Amino acid sequence: DPKNPEIVHNLGLAYWYKGRTLGDTPLILKGEEFLSQSVKMDSSHPEWFNNLCALYVELARYDAAVEKCDVALQHPAYRTPERALNNMGKAYILKGQPERALESLDKALRIQPRACHVLWNRGQALQALARWDEAIRTLEDANRICPTYPGPFLMKGQVLYFGKRDKVSAVAALEKAQSLDPNGPMGEEAAKLLKEILSGTQ
Repeated sequence: DPKNPEIVHNLGLAYWYKGRTLGDTPLILKGEEFLSQSVKMDSSHPEWFNNLCALYVELARYDAAVEKCDVALQHPAYRTPERALNNMGKAYILKGQPERALESLDKALRIQPRACHVLWNRGQALQALARWDEAIRTLEDANRICPTYPGPFLMKGQVLYFGKRDKVSAVAALEKAQSLDPNGPMGEEAAKLLKEILSGTQ
C-alpha cells in the first residue's frame, strides 16, 4: 500500500539496512528517499525523524541530521529523546564541533545515565577536546555498564596511547576490544593499533 506511511517508512529502513550491510550507497539513498517520503505523509512520529537523523549522520550530511533530530526533540510525544540527542551529538562530533556535541550528549545522559552509546560518543567528544582524563573516566563508565561492547574499550586504548602516552594501559584496553570483536571492524582496528604500539616498543 503506497499510501500507508508506516509501510513506506519500514521500506526505507529495509533499503537502508540492506545498503549498509552490502556497502551499497545507492540502496542507502533509496532508503533515504522512502524515509523522507514517510515523514511528509505523516509527521506525527518523532522516532521517524530520528531515523532520518541517524541516516544523514551515516551519509555525512551533518546539518540535515541536526535538523531532523531537532524536529524529533520538539515533538511533545517523543518518549526516547536521548536517542535523538545522541545522534545530534554524533553529528556535531563529525562536523568538528565537540563542544556542541557535549551539550547534546550531556542532556541525553541526564535522561538515560546508563546509555553506553551516549557515553562512547561523549568520550569521543572529550578526546577531540584533548580532555584525556575525563574521556577515560567516561569510557570506563561505558565499560562497566556494557562490559561486552568493544567500542569504548577501543576508544579508551586510543585515548591512552595518543593522549596519555600510556602504552601499557593502552595495550590492555585494545586487547580487550580485540577479544570482544575478534572478526569485526573494531577488533581489526584494535589489532592494527596494537601492532603499531608493540612494534614501537621493540
